[in-house]
Amino acid sequence: MPSNPTVIFWSLIHLRPSMIYWRIHRTVKGYLIRLIEQLGLAPRLFHRVLGEIAVSPVPRLGSRYHCEEISLRERRFSFLQQWLLLPANPDDVREAVARMPLLWQFHFGYHDYLLALLEDTEEALHVGLYGSDAPGSDAPGADAPGADAPGADAPGADAPGADAPGADALRTDVSGSALPDTQEALKATAEEILAFMTEWNRIFPLHAAGARTSAWHPYVLSIRIETWIRLMTRLQECGIPPDEPRMREINHGVERMTRVLLRNLEKGTMANHLLRNIKALVLAGLFLDTEIGAQSRRIGLKLLERELREQVLADGCHFERSPMYHVSVLNDVLDMTEAIMLAGSTVPEILSETAGRMTAFLERMRHTDGEIPYFNDSTGSFILRTEEVLQRGRILCHELGCAVDTDMPFATEVSPARTSGLLTAGTTRSWIVFDAGNVGPDYQPGHAHCDTLSLEWSLDGQRVITDTGVFHYRESPERHYSRSTAAHSTIIVDGMEQSEVWKSFRVGRRAKILRFAQESQDGMTVLRGAHDGYRRLRSPVIHERAVVIAGEAWIAVIDWLHGRGEHSIRSHMHFHPVVRVADPVAVDDHWHTRISVDETIIAFHATGFHRTERLETEYYPAFGERRMRQTLRMDARIMLPHMTAVVYGIECEGNPIRLRAEELVAEISASDGHPFLLSAMGWK
Repeated sequence: MPSNPTVIFWSLIHLRPSMIYWRIHRTVKGYLIRLIEQLGLAPRLFHRVLGEIAVSPVPRLGSRYHCEEISLRERRFSFLQQWLLLPANPDDVREAVARMPLLWQFHFGYHDYLLALLEDTEEALHVGLYGSDAPGSDAPGADAPGADAPGADAPGADAPGADAPGADALRTDVSGSALPDTQEALKATAEEILAFMTEWNRIFPLHAAGARTSAWHPYVLSIRIETWIRLMTRLQECGIPPDEPRMREINHGVERMTRVLLRNLEKGTMANHLLRNIKALVLAGLFLDTEIGAQSRRIGLKLLERELREQVLADGCHFERSPMYHVSVLNDVLDMTEAIMLAGSTVPEILSETAGRMTAFLERMRHTDGEIPYFNDSTGSFILRTEEVLQRGRILCHELGCAVDTDMPFATEVSPARTSGLLTAGTTRSWIVFDAGNVGPDYQPGHAHCDTLSLEWSLDGQRVITDTGVFHYRESPERHYSRSTAAHSTIIVDGMEQSEVWKSFRVGRRAKILRFAQESQDGMTVLRGAHDGYRRLRSPVIHERAVVIAGEAWIAVIDWLHGRGEHSIRSHMHFHPVVRVADPVAVDDHWHTRISVDETIIAFHATGFHRTERLETEYYPAFGERRMRQTLRMDARIMLPHMTAVVYGIECEGNPIRLRAEELVAEISASDGHPFLLSAMGWK
């Protein structure tokens, strides 16, 4: 695909001129740096001896990171469910890490897992001291949906901090107070973390060959700057004196990393990467009482206002339209808000207002299991837990007095470019989310999938129809499949992708939403959308879809294919692995089967297709996790215009929809027994 000049042209044409400039700048700079490394001049040019660094520790923030099983003592690291045992000889570490996938290297360089390890140790000691009635053991997120999500069964994941240094040394007196062993256990973990950071400084200096590829990549730097600043506070709480030489080296490290970041902001990538750079600058500006600190704060706050206005849409969704990245960006917004509050400064109005809107969007955008849909690059909770971020958003917004409007009405006047297009509807038993939005911002659709007009559905707290999720970000068959139209519950025309996804993060021509709507009629809710992704065909086609929710009785997915000529269509419906699907059979003019969800039997009817079959496909509920699921694939060779309908009868055995194909109208049996007509252009 990347060799196709047309696809490359359409990928480049959407980039902003400034992005092209900064990408060329980065490329040329990279060549020069590699040349300097080859000439052996890097240590002399890039190593700078810093004097005493004055700092103001940032008070402890409320955000909570999680990690897979990691043992600093045993030098064992697991990211994205891939393991590495670091060599005992520190000189061999860099080479061992370089052999791992790039995203794994990124996670290794974040150091956020060091905060997670300290939290895990603290929680293990706390539970050991107070038992299950420990203060905070029922705090938000303690039993959060997703706490036992994919990855929770990883080796050791059910025992965070179980092998923490000194965890078994905890003792209590008769009053329940911790004896000094508790503090000693925390200090032992802190010492291990400090030793690891010291070793890291020696193994991964800026001037090391290839260091800028991962360890000193601006995105990795941004997360590590935040982590080191927060660790300074936590390590002092654990009894490490701030004037200890290794602690002073952390201060030097933050100053050094901030200098590098200021010269390498991701202006060629933008989107969530640039926002993460900004967060690091804001925190560094609060931490460093130096000229670099003042510069960081000034630049960070200036860019923050611009990027929040650009990146947060009218309905509160992050503009990359990935629920997983929405959670991450919201956490960043909350961290910046809390850090500025705790520093005694005034929180910018744009920051508090954005926190309220993003929290409200996340409140609305969750299945009944408490977790997010998997549209675009999204998968189950791992580093951040959805419920913990949401609860923190509620608390901070309450303290700030900013509104969290979870009942925001559907706005018909908003352009598809400035809203997520993720439409939701719920009943007592069901919750549905319908993707009637653009794939992402035109200039940065890197996390986009071909999921336009797809849907997810939960019934009685169990996911029924699911998106595919993400296995990893490497260019591979799994990456290609997870981004393809076939991996989503929507329609393919003539074998063409809705959007020209290629490589791991590239998109050529992309589907554009022509219209979307949320309507009500006779007690039913209708979610609608139409896209032009198949206009690229020699005989152009417009795909329009309506999802109809008839209370607790049934749910229908009605598709219109507008255009002329003969075309082949293929529709997929992907089910969660616990859902069982019987082989479909032809009955009169439609296909019928039964779907089992726990004790509930759903009657399935598909009209307008020549063939329907059941097959197994892959499902990626977490990075590095692969499960098999059942999928219904429906095919037809038809003349356009054409209509199809799929009905899921929950408390309705018969088919409540009759297609009047010549009129492009669906005749729907209403609850009062009188039919009403749903057409492609609206209600009749």
